Amino acid sequence: MASSIVDNIESPSLTSNPSASEDEKSSINNSDEQYRKLFIGGLSYTTADDKLKEYCSKYGEIIECVIMRDREGRSRGFAFVNFKDRAMIDNFMAHRPHIIDGRQIEPKRAMPREETLKTEGQLTVKKIFIGAIKDELTEDDLKSYFQTFGNIIECKIMKTKEDKFRGFAFITFDDYDSVDRCILEKPHRINGKELDVRKAIPREQTSRMNGFILNNIAKCLKIRAI
Repeated sequence: MASSIVDNIESPSLTSNPSASEDEKSSINNSDEQYRKLFIGGLSYTTADDKLKEYCSKYGEIIECVIMRDREGRSRGFAFVNFKDRAMIDNFMAHRPHIIDGRQIEPKRAMPREETLKTEGQLTVKKIFIGAIKDELTEDDLKSYFQTFGNIIECKIMKTKEDKFRGFAFITFDDYDSVDRCILEKPHRINGKELDVRKAIPREQTSRMNGFILNNIAKCLKIRAI
């Protein structure tokens, strides 16, 4: 999928975009640029920049719209779109699915580079892991805080068989965009305590990753033995 390919690619900076006027650049608070940036995967290779910008403009004013291309100028099937206001991305995501040139695109909020470099950074999931939870926090406390990011399907603080507190929890949303918002808007604090919030890696994904690591270790040992 296009989204798994490009999450490690830095999106183009607004300040380097010649199509944005100086007035447009200066009128925008660049400190929140990351919150106004959308990644769009699954594009048709024939979709033009103007067509994409025209479509996205229905949901808010566009400051920058760039389809990423190879050295020969051919589309790589994904793009970055910068809206003028972060609420416009909320509007765009609320109106999914989106179809452009006969293809359903895969929009996601663009993540900071430090997030995309993490093991779980490239995953599209509906569940978050919450660590560094203190004993006094309840599931209702977590629900009350995280429900602002989306509809919660399940919230569970993990305990041992002896009902002892393990210090972490999982929350499942009904939409992957809620998870992306949680990650994008870190840090999270409840009662003054900062929480460790990450995308939860599905068990089957963990198994594949562990298998990949073990296979590589085995190959290295075999090479050394030779």
